[in-house]
Amino acid sequence: MEYKLHNGSGGLCCKGCSRQDKKLNTYDWLADIPGNAEESDMVEVQFKNTRKGYFRNSNKIKLEKGDVVAVEAAPGHDIGVVTLTGRLVPLQMKKANFKADTEIKRVYRKAKPVDMEKFNEAKAKEHATMIRARQIALNLNLDMKIGDVEYQGDGNKPLSTVGIIFVLLSSLSYAIYIVGVNRSSLKTLPTTKLTFYAILFGLSVYIVRLNFCTELQIIPSPLLWADVLALAILPTAVSLICTALAIQSIGSTPTAILGALEPVTALFFGVLLFHEKLTPRLMVGILMIITAVTLIIIGKSLIKKMSVLLQISKK
Repeated sequence: MEYKLHNGSGGLCCKGCSRQDKKLNTYDWLADIPGNAEESDMVEVQFKNTRKGYFRNSNKIKLEKGDVVAVEAAPGHDIGVVTLTGRLVPLQMKKANFKADTEIKRVYRKAKPVDMEKFNEAKAKEHATMIRARQIALNLNLDMKIGDVEYQGDGNKPLSTVGIIFVLLSSLSYAIYIVGVNRSSLKTLPTTKLTFYAILFGLSVYIVRLNFCTELQIIPSPLLWADVLALAILPTAVSLICTALAIQSIGSTPTAILGALEPVTALFFGVLLFHEKLTPRLMVGILMIITAVTLIIIGKSLIKKMSVLLQISKK
């Protein structure tokens, strides 16, 4: 099911003048030209009231004005309405003083029923939250007017307790896998066979979760097929094979410690190949990870050398 926003009279004079919002309506006078939507991979998306954003349609989804879409946010995703596509979008970005070095987020997908359910649940909280915020401001004697409150489309908070629990469970399961391979007879199993069984059992879990493949979606383009193939080979098969080889060669503890460098390598390739923005906060995080891994690796040898030097100095 695809969702479109129809406000006002709901009538259409042409593709370009369908009215989504009286405040920020954009007339697309090129909408009727064949192939206009494919001229640019940027789309203009409107959210509540006067908030608009520009997003990259990297998945080549066929979008039209009025489509309700899920877009990338920080964190999670947001729900908005497509208000402009095609060659007019770069002009609108220039008119809005959109900076060239600004990180451009992506359009994830057209909104699904589950997206709309979360969206409606989040929007239902807005009025009560606004009243509560006004009461808090009044109790604190703050000279401020709160005219509106907007929840993000997925309704998620910046730090979710459930999300933190899932991260901890992920770390625990990864640790169990590494230690289990090192301390059991699986260590002597050939790497190729171990990787095959790991992927096979993982596949069986997802078959059940997808209602025995009845909820699978067809991949729409050859480019996305190539992306899926790359994901299957590089971060899945190659990663599992290398992890198993590392456990057999150097043990579980050094493998887990060196595995902490994974975010550093991911960031390196993200900046180098995909031109992601390298912020000072990310650089500080990288430095902390490298320092921690280095101290853990050389820590024991340093302690031994220090103890030897102390014994020599006492003598």
